[in-house]
Amino acid sequence: MNETIKLTYYIITLCWYLVFLLLLLRIYFSNTKPYKTKPNEIINKNNLPTITPAELSMLFYRKLIPEVFTAYIIKLIYKQKIIVSVENGDYLFKINRDNNYEPIKSEQMILDILFGSIGFNQSVKLSEIESYSTSKYSASEFLTNYYVWQRIIQKETLGYKYFEPKRGYRTLIIYKYIAIILILINIIMGYHSILAYCLVIPSLLLNYIFSQTYKRTEDANVEYQKWVLFKQDLESFNELEEELDTDDVFNLLIYGVVLKTTKKMNNLTFDGMDELVVKLNEVVNECVKNARLNGYREIKWK
Repeated sequence: MNETIKLTYYIITLCWYLVFLLLLLRIYFSNTKPYKTKPNEIINKNNLPTITPAELSMLFYRKLIPEVFTAYIIKLIYKQKIIVSVENGDYLFKINRDNNYEPIKSEQMILDILFGSIGFNQSVKLSEIESYSTSKYSASEFLTNYYVWQRIIQKETLGYKYFEPKRGYRTLIIYKYIAIILILINIIMGYHSILAYCLVIPSLLLNYIFSQTYKRTEDANVEYQKWVLFKQDLESFNELEEELDTDDVFNLLIYGVVLKTTKKMNNLTFDGMDELVVKLNEVVNECVKNARLNGYREIKWK
């Protein structure tokens, strides 16, 4: 009788590994496998969609990347809220108080960071931002400001849902609890089966894999594929010979920095703005990296 119970236990344990494989397949088909869609149109560089850098970042990466911060600075330059000049080989940024453009809250936060926290007297040099980005003393201040800016951006993009809700979480919980029960039986009954003890591994793997999976909605996947094609177009932009107006130039730089293609977009049309974007983005990324390594957030949200 005891041998029959023990054999039944081993069979159930083995079956639980098979259930693990089945759950992996379910996670893939429910939460990972993209919809088979094709873009219904190609993005034209002379007629770009009205999507913000933050929305594009969420669509591509599911999060706000530091390049979005850079993109909004370039937008403020385009709107002439920030004026850029070169003095002694250094870029000088000045806030234009006479400009009528009304920045949204996230843009105003960037102005406050640049000309309030980093710079003084309504101006700041790129070298000063660079020094700020490597200072341990400024890390906490920037981390706090950057976190507040991210929260503002998230509220501004709250209405855009690019990813479907995940399915199957309750099933994973049930799997985990039954695995725990099987492990406890293994201990209590004195079977001491290594196979049973190892059930903790698929349980942890399922939780990790589930947390890392995502699936774009069908409409979002169409939009994503359009931007993937556009990104490929930007990566070969240095081979193109076409004239663009000021609006197109700035839009390409704004979207290019979020798509991480700016370094490949060498073109005389940009008149040196692409070089500024690359340098500025490197400094912004250094600011974020330094803040995350050496800073602590001074504001906690409930």
